[in-house]
Order: sequence, then C-alpha cells, then structure tokens
Amino acid sequence: MLSAIVTSDSIDVLVQRLAAWCIVVTGGDYFNFSFYDTRRLPAIPAVLMPQQQRELAGNALSWHYMDRNGAWAALPIDCSGPAAGITANARLSEAQFSRLILDSEADELRVRLQYGGDTWDGLPSERHDLLGEAVQVARQCRLDDTATLRWCDKLMATVAMGRHVNVAYIFLNFQKELTVRFQ
Repeated sequence: MLSAIVTSDSIDVLVQRLAAWCIVVTGGDYFNFSFYDTRRLPAIPAVLMPQQQRELAGNALSWHYMDRNGAWAALPIDCSGPAAGITANARLSEAQFSRLILDSEADELRVRLQYGGDTWDGLPSERHDLLGEAVQVARQCRLDDTATLRWCDKLMATVAMGRHVNVAYIFLNFQKELTVRFQ
C-alpha cells in the first residue's frame, strides 16, 4: 500500500489534511475511511464531491499509488479550483458510504471463500477482477448474500479446474442448477 502525492502543501499541512480523513462520520456513525488502502483508493474520487476531493487532496498536483497489479496508477483527483481548508469533521452521505461498501464486496467474498477452504494459484488481482465481475452479475440478478457466496464458490471451483472462464456462461449453468435443485 504505497501512495506518492506531489503537493505544494508542507509536510505538516499534508499530515493534518490526511489525518482529518482517517475517520469520517456518516449517519451519526464513525467509519474508518481507509484512503491509505490502495485497494480502496481508486473508488474514492468517484464517491467524493469535488469540494471533498479538494479537502482531502489539498494542493496536490498528482496522487499516484500502487494498484492491485503492482503497477503505478494515477488517482483522478479534481485539482481545479482552490484547495479547500483542512476539514475538522470529514463527513460522507449515506449514499457515498453505501458506494464504498459495495466497492469492498469482492474482497469480502474473497475472505469468506478462503475461510471456506478456497485456494487460488493466480494473481490476487486476477481473483479480485473475477470476483468483481461475479458481484456485478449477482447484483443484476438480485441474488441474496447466501446465493452470491454459493455462486462465487461455483465460479472459483470452475477456475480451479483449469477451465476457461466465461462468467456469464458459468452463471447460466449455476442458475440451471438452482432451478433443478428447488423444483
């Protein structure tokens, strides 16, 4: 988890600015914002309003981070307009909070699958991408948490057998199995 921020702010101002965003308030509850976690970082600019981006990034000219593939990536931050002051109480709306939670679903499923004995020989970034696709399919088909976990387990088992992965095709077979099982 490595970020490189190019900014005209002093190190003291940068530390104060980032520290103010370590914990955010949403709906009266406190939430560990985890902007420093480069697995979460890419989703943040799309969730924050431009004013919030400027509060977080300040006078940053660029913000780069190591992505899931181990390559440098640029964070698309809004540098237009003047830098905002250092916020005293960073806040997220319920909708912003929900979007960030949805972004972590693939990682949560990975942990749940590992707990159930799933192993993966490929790159962690590939597993995340695959589970991310699976989560999108599960959302579109309105699967509940249990069905989503079973679906992802089926998908990962198919991958473990060395088969070529077509997420849509595997999901259709999964749906057929469910239909037969519950008839």
